[in-house]
Amino acid sequence: MKIAYCKHTKRHYAIKIFKKKGELFSTQLLRQEVQALKLIKHKNVPLFIESYESVPYVKKNGQKYEVAAIVMEYVQNGELFDFLAVSEKGLPEAIARTLFRSLIQSK
Repeated sequence: MKIAYCKHTKRHYAIKIFKKKGELFSTQLLRQEVQALKLIKHKNVPLFIESYESVPYVKKNGQKYEVAAIVMEYVQNGELFDFLAVSEKGLPEAIARTLFRSLIQSK
């Protein structure tokens, strides 16, 4: 995940980047994720903005390669995954149940 700044809108965006080379990348899975993100409209889920199946990416060292990318609303407080990764025991059941219920009820 990368954070980008748009000079025109003066907003930050979160960009999920997928390396196209390698066995793990699948255009079909990318399209499925994009379709799922387009359907989710929930206050606790970043808004889908747009996607690209092939864009050039240049690393800081000058190395260039093609990537796929999903652009989403930038949420400053981070991802649920980051919270879970530092937690030794995960979420208490009551909190997990509340989060899950909130997600499955999203429209």
